[in-house]
Amino acid sequence: MTRILRLGTRSSLLALAQATLAKKYIEKIAQNQIEGGVSVELETYTTSGDRLFDARLESFGGKGLFIKEIEVALLKGEIDLAIHSVKDLPVQITSGLVFAAYLKREDPRDVIIAKEDLSLEALPSGALIGTSSLRRKVQLLQKRPDFRIQPFRGNIDTRMRKLGDGVVMATLLAAAGLNRIQRWPENYKILSTEEMLPAVGQGALVLQCREDDYDLFSFLRGLNDEETDHAITAERSFSAAVYGSCNAPVAGYASLKDDGTLHLKGLIATPEGEHIECGEITGAKELAYELGDTLGQKLRPFIERWRECGFL
Repeated sequence: MTRILRLGTRSSLLALAQATLAKKYIEKIAQNQIEGGVSVELETYTTSGDRLFDARLESFGGKGLFIKEIEVALLKGEIDLAIHSVKDLPVQITSGLVFAAYLKREDPRDVIIAKEDLSLEALPSGALIGTSSLRRKVQLLQKRPDFRIQPFRGNIDTRMRKLGDGVVMATLLAAAGLNRIQRWPENYKILSTEEMLPAVGQGALVLQCREDDYDLFSFLRGLNDEETDHAITAERSFSAAVYGSCNAPVAGYASLKDDGTLHLKGLIATPEGEHIECGEITGAKELAYELGDTLGQKLRPFIERWRECGFL
């Protein structure tokens, strides 16, 4: 008999594309592991973060707003598992729930999109750039202090429409999202991780279930991508160590080097970009959590100092 699994997801175009990819993957793997196979049914939710499309998230609770309703449904047993973009997750995992598997990471880089074929360097002095990401804002201003930053939220279609209407000259999106919906604009440039350090967890998806659902957890754990797991563990450990939230811009990216070691680069800043600090660390991938925590502890005194001085 085929087992039905109810997978909770946000209702946006990108979220549905991601959930559909996960559905196909789960069903394919289950054919050889579960008698009768598995049929995944998508249950969609409009989260608080989706409804507050014109507000600054930090004023209403931060990243957790994008998963709150889905996690409540999971805890109530209305769904069996959930899928989240890792970059939308707060550093603390909700009690009673666990992250069972990280799917293979997509391209973690950012993309700058302009009305004309212009790179970050070629944009004119004083160009108005649309982004509500403090992480992107401070890195843009570090490179180009002349830029003017316009708060800019909404799904991909909304942002592209505003760009086309001339509300701003350029905006930034995640390459992973554009890849997953296969909707690349005419004029864009992918920024290297050296040009724009990604958000912690950018490009990665995680499957979540109840911690007492042992059979489902065991099955999902078999879908876990080890390389992605190591990288995300390091990045989230770093973010937790520096009190990562929407209030203080935090960026982090970990990747495996050719020799098998894990390299992590982290960034923290004040919201207006007056102060930015970066650090790097390399070590054994099995020590991913410790690497992230060590780098975070190294940079955390700057956060505390900025708070004392009123920047945070």
